[in-house]
Amino acid sequence: MDAAAKGGTLVDAMGVNVVSGARQVQRRVLIVGVDWLGDVLFSTPLIRALKKRDPGMFLAYSTASRCLGVLKNNPYLDACIAYDELPFVWGMAGHLRWRSQLSRLSLSHAIFLHRSATRTFWVAAAGIRKRTGVFSKKQGWLLTERFPGPSTCCHRTDAYLSVLKYLGIPEAGREPDYVVTDEDRRAWDALRQELGCADGGYVVLHPGGNWMPKRWPAENFARLAAYLASSGMNVILCGTASEEALCRQIAMSSNPAKVKVAAGLTALGTLGALILGARLIVSNDSGPIHLAAALGTPIVGLYGPTSPAITGAVSRGPSIILHHGRVESGCHVPCYRDNCRDISCMKMIRVEEVVRASEQLLGRRNG
Repeated sequence: MDAAAKGGTLVDAMGVNVVSGARQVQRRVLIVGVDWLGDVLFSTPLIRALKKRDPGMFLAYSTASRCLGVLKNNPYLDACIAYDELPFVWGMAGHLRWRSQLSRLSLSHAIFLHRSATRTFWVAAAGIRKRTGVFSKKQGWLLTERFPGPSTCCHRTDAYLSVLKYLGIPEAGREPDYVVTDEDRRAWDALRQELGCADGGYVVLHPGGNWMPKRWPAENFARLAAYLASSGMNVILCGTASEEALCRQIAMSSNPAKVKVAAGLTALGTLGALILGARLIVSNDSGPIHLAAALGTPIVGLYGPTSPAITGAVSRGPSIILHHGRVESGCHVPCYRDNCRDISCMKMIRVEEVVRASEQLLGRRNG
């Protein structure tokens, strides 16, 4: 009987644990994650696959504090380590605090989704001896295991899952994970009463986004909200506190009696419960659309400068993504000109298109 069959460990010439010819992660593992809500959700299939391959593994994930809620109830994680971005970027105290958190967990292996020389240096300083990631010039010299990255045009989910191929671990699905708790549902029920939202089905609209060129024009959202309200639907506008004014403008321009504003009033868990209970969400490419994808809520996604092939919703439920690709102005997608004021790519999505897609997913029309 060989060592693997006895529960022992085989080690190859590189010092990598091997079982049945596949590279194996060690049993106290850190994922050095990404810093945007949608990207963190895109990385949850990797978390799930690692834990399902070795349920006894201690698995931790590190991300910015504003994304911590995405993972708070993830059933495959044993620990989440948050850092505040500005102190981490600018202050030695932030670096030392993060290193101290890592050191206390006695981690043996770090898998990098974030290509950061700074983070890689401090992981090494925390004594994590095995460091696996995609080779890049700025951090490659600090990695102990390097492999070539996937195509730049592949979906972010697949980019994060590429580490599994290197480790010889099978995937466990591409859909993201997010858990809504009973406490989240109670918080949403209380807010719904506070908003005066009538019982019955409702549709969620998210008109915001982390940069302006990704936003469908407010007047289009107002027309859509007015149509949905006139057809008997309750409409709820969600967003951050900084998007509250935008949402109130849309509500006032449509049907204030049936279009309610929840922007700035929902913690992440409450937002998840709101989206979970919706019959449909219509959203730009931003965090709420990816929460909806994890929860199986029907989605109409509005994409302009970003590519659905790279950041499209990987949904557990039905979805329709509206996107016109290269536009008449000669723009190319993806485009990351966050100072663009033309937004031709978003303006080309007509209200009538969004209405038809919404009706289709609401079951009112077959085509």
